[in-house]
Amino acid sequence: MTFLLGGAIGAGALYAVMPPPVTVVQRIERVIPADQQRLLRQAYYPLQFDFFQLGPRSPSGKLPDQVAPPSLPDRALRFYRESTRSFGPAGKPTEESIYWLKQAVRQCEPGPIHELGAALWAGDGGVQKDRLTGFQLMRFAASLGSSQARTYVTNLIRSGLVDDMPSANAEWYGR
Repeated sequence: MTFLLGGAIGAGALYAVMPPPVTVVQRIERVIPADQQRLLRQAYYPLQFDFFQLGPRSPSGKLPDQVAPPSLPDRALRFYRESTRSFGPAGKPTEESIYWLKQAVRQCEPGPIHELGAALWAGDGGVQKDRLTGFQLMRFAASLGSSQARTYVTNLIRSGLVDDMPSANAEWYGR
């Protein structure tokens, strides 16, 4: 009994002097310089928002299942077409077209991802201007194979409109 009590006291004392466990984020903060930490936060910034949360009906009252039944393999394309029908003057997105773009983006289709990114970049269609999220969405669309997104991103970088992005990086997207 004395041995068990002594062992318990010794283990308790050891636990009391041990530092708390270090999280992965704390390890990264120790190893990665501050400027790289900032870039990592920016790279994942769009992922902290749920801007895909949508109402059950579009602003004009249409149901997604009316536009594109769930059983169709080209559902994203139908949502995308619906968004282009809703564009305003001079091809600018409207609140209605943004709703359908977001429906198409949920299907992970590169064209709508690029269009939504461009709308966020410019603040078109009733969405709040968010250049960081818009740029990240356009980069994502480019990585999924959208040549239009790749061209747009390349031009943004070359023109110096993307903070913390050297214009030499544009060549990577121009390939």
